Amino acid sequence: MYKIVLNMAVTLVLVTACIGKKKECISSIGGNDNVEVIDIDKAKEKKMLLYSSILEEPDVIVLETNPECIIQKICAIDIYKGNIYILDDRVNALYVFRRDGTFLKRIGHRGRGHGEYLELSDFSIDRENGIIYLWDDALDKVHKYNIRTGKYISSIKTERNGYRSYCMQHIGDRLYISRTSLDVDPENYLLKVVDEKTGEQIASYLKAEDYNRGWNYPLKFPFSYFYSKNTNEPKYVEMFSDTIVSITKDGIRPYCVVKSEDFVTKGKIKKSLNIMAREKILILICLVYTMVSTYIIFRVLWSWTEWSRFNIGKEARVCISFTI
Repeated sequence: MYKIVLNMAVTLVLVTACIGKKKECISSIGGNDNVEVIDIDKAKEKKMLLYSSILEEPDVIVLETNPECIIQKICAIDIYKGNIYILDDRVNALYVFRRDGTFLKRIGHRGRGHGEYLELSDFSIDRENGIIYLWDDALDKVHKYNIRTGKYISSIKTERNGYRSYCMQHIGDRLYISRTSLDVDPENYLLKVVDEKTGEQIASYLKAEDYNRGWNYPLKFPFSYFYSKNTNEPKYVEMFSDTIVSITKDGIRPYCVVKSEDFVTKGKIKKSLNIMAREKILILICLVYTMVSTYIIFRVLWSWTEWSRFNIGKEARVCISFTI
């Protein structure tokens, strides 16, 4: 049996953004008075945090195990109308379980035929219209299915400019898709916006040099860079950024900034891709599922083998850290 604990957590990132074909700068962190700024180095540290202090009723759900739903590796999870949606990117399957853990169905199948996908890495739910979007990073396609019946609706082919894209979020009539590149280009950007109807790119956001300390190298992690995906304003964070952005129907805006002297510098990233194996690096990888009113919860990668988790009280300015 496979056990999962449905807990709640949070994210972090942003700097400048560009929207539209003219790449117009829309905001900078320093000019936005509403951005929450948290200084980790000045936070009061505690050795322990009880999740019961921020979660009212955490629950453990034992998922049914049978030959149709053997989960090997969870890379994304969401809840919609009482059902649990789990993406396994090793099996390349989207499983649906009821609230009590019983297996309900599998949405779509792997293959090269009509309505089939090749390699899944993310998904997004349109809660207003009952549609689930599956991102196929091998084919640069979004596959749409009726979330209630699991019936295939259509696919949206997007253009690949750069290397592979691993993360996707649907909101309004747009698809927000992460972008990576193998090229050393000062104009590299990390997020592209695609018109759902045409599949054409209509905007680019987040210049890598400004937002992610120049890093745009393709790495596939077992999670999405989009968080709080089940809210009206999902959040987005890249690996070396110090800020969260909110994705809204009107565009992107900064949400929260985190400060620390331990953040890796642009110079170190440019000097060597192997720096991560040798130096102490602060990378904000946030675990956002549902917003917790007084806490921002995120993980920190000091090196590839040393993980810590910080829980920052936005009101109390308390920092609780422990090694994972």
